[in-house]
Amino acid sequence: MKERCKWKAAILVLIMVGLLKEFRPSGPFLVDYAVDHKNFTGEQMTHEVLPATTGSYIVSLILLLMVTDVLCYKPIIVAGGVYNTITWVITIWGFHSINLARLRQIFYGLSVTTTEVAYFTYMYANIEKNEYKRVTSYTHSAIHFGQFVSGMTGQLLISFNLMDFEELNYLSLGGGIGALLFSLLLPRVLRDVEEEKALKAQMGDENDAEQPMKLNEKDEKAPAPSPIPTGLDYTRNVGLKKQPSRLQRSEHHKWSVWWAMSYGLYIQVDLYVEGLWKEIEHHSHQNVYNGAVHASHAIISVVLGLIVGRTKMCWIKWGCLVFGVSTVLQGVALFVMAKTHDLYVAYAMFILFQTMFQVLVIIAKSQVAESIREKSEAFIFGMNTLTACIIHLLLTMAVTSRHGFHLPIRDQYVVYGVYGILLGVGFGCYDLPSKLAGKTRSWSVDVRNSFGRGAKVGGKDEKNVHDEEKEMETISASMPYSIPREH
Repeated sequence: MKERCKWKAAILVLIMVGLLKEFRPSGPFLVDYAVDHKNFTGEQMTHEVLPATTGSYIVSLILLLMVTDVLCYKPIIVAGGVYNTITWVITIWGFHSINLARLRQIFYGLSVTTTEVAYFTYMYANIEKNEYKRVTSYTHSAIHFGQFVSGMTGQLLISFNLMDFEELNYLSLGGGIGALLFSLLLPRVLRDVEEEKALKAQMGDENDAEQPMKLNEKDEKAPAPSPIPTGLDYTRNVGLKKQPSRLQRSEHHKWSVWWAMSYGLYIQVDLYVEGLWKEIEHHSHQNVYNGAVHASHAIISVVLGLIVGRTKMCWIKWGCLVFGVSTVLQGVALFVMAKTHDLYVAYAMFILFQTMFQVLVIIAKSQVAESIREKSEAFIFGMNTLTACIIHLLLTMAVTSRHGFHLPIRDQYVVYGVYGILLGVGFGCYDLPSKLAGKTRSWSVDVRNSFGRGAKVGGKDEKNVHDEEKEMETISASMPYSIPREH
C-alpha cells in the first residue's frame, strides 16, 4: 500500500514535469519573433535554421537507445530539463546569428527526444500492462494541458498588447526551470531497487535476520525473496520475462509501423507550420492566432485522450480500419492547408490534424507497450522514434533542403498531404490479406471437423471420450462447491 501511494505521487510529479516543460508561451511565435525582432527572414528560418533540429533528433536518439533503460529513466528526464532551459537561454540572449539559432534548435531537439523516450516510458517500469493505456493517456494529457495553458497565455498576452514576442521568452524560460526542478523530485525507478535485492539474494548477501543460516544449510534453506510491491513481477525485475508470442510480435510490428511513419510526418508538419501560416497571413492580412490554435488542439487532445484511456475496444480487430480512415483524413487536412488562402481554414485543418494524431498515438503507444518484452520499453520507444526521425530527415532532405527539391512552403504541404493519404490507405489495408486467409482457413477447419465428427464412432475415439469424462468427474469431485450438492 505504501509503495502504491509512492508511485501515485510519482505520477503526479511526472505530470507536473510534462505540464511545465510544455509551458512555453513564445513557442508558437518563434518565426514571428525571429522575423520581427531578430531580423531573420522567413526563408532563412524555413530552409536554414529549422532543419538543424533534425540532426539533433537522430544523434540524441541513438545515444538514448543505449543508455535510457540502463540509467532507469530519471537521469534522462533531468537532462531533458537542462536542455530545455538552455534552449530558452539561447533564445533570449543568443539568437543573433544563423549559427546560434541552429544551436538553439539542436538543444530544442535534445529536449524533445528525451521527452519522447524517457518521459513516456518512466512509469511503464512499475505498473501492470493493463494500466499502460491509462497511464499513457495521463502523461500525454499533461503534455497537452501544458500546451493549452501555454498557448492561451501567449495568445492573450499578445492580443491585449501586454507583452511582445521577446518578453514571452522569459515565461518560457520559467517553465523550463520549473520542469527541471520537478524532475529532480522524481523517485528512482523501483525496478532498479528490486534488481539489486534479487542479485543480493542470489549472492547470499541477504540473510534471514530471525533465523541465520549455516553455510552447510545454504543449499537446503535459501532465503525467502523480498516481497515485491503491487504492480511488479519478479521476472520483470531480473529480466527473465518470456519472449513475446508470434501474435504479440505481429501486433508490435503493425503498431510500430504506423507510429514511426505517422510521427515522422507529424514532426515535419509541426516544425514548418508557422512558415505556412506566415505565408498565408502575408497575403490575407488576417489577425494571427497561433497561440489560440495550439491551445485549442491541446485541450481537445486532453479531453479525448482521457476518454480513450478509459475506453475498451478490440484494437486487434478494428485498429487498422480506424487508424487507416483517420490517417487519410489527416492527409486531406494537410492538402487543404496547402491550398487555402484563408488563415482560419488553415488553423482549423491544423487542429484536426493535431488532435487526430495525438489521440491515435496514445492507442498506438499503449498497444506497442503491451506487446513487447518488459524492461525494453525505452529501447523500443526509442527505436520507433528514431525511425520517425529518419523519415523526417528524408522528407527534409527531399522536400525542404537546398540539396533536394527545395519546394515552396505550400508545395511542401501538398507532398505531406499525399504522404498522409497513402499511409492511411496502406495501413487500412494492412491486415486484409490475413483476415481473408483466416476466414478461409476457419471455414475449411469447420467443414473438416463436421465431417470428422460424423465419421468417428466407437473404438479409440470412444475410449478417449470415456477417459475425458472420467477425468472431468475426478476434477469436479475435488472442487469446492458454494451450493450444496443434490443427494
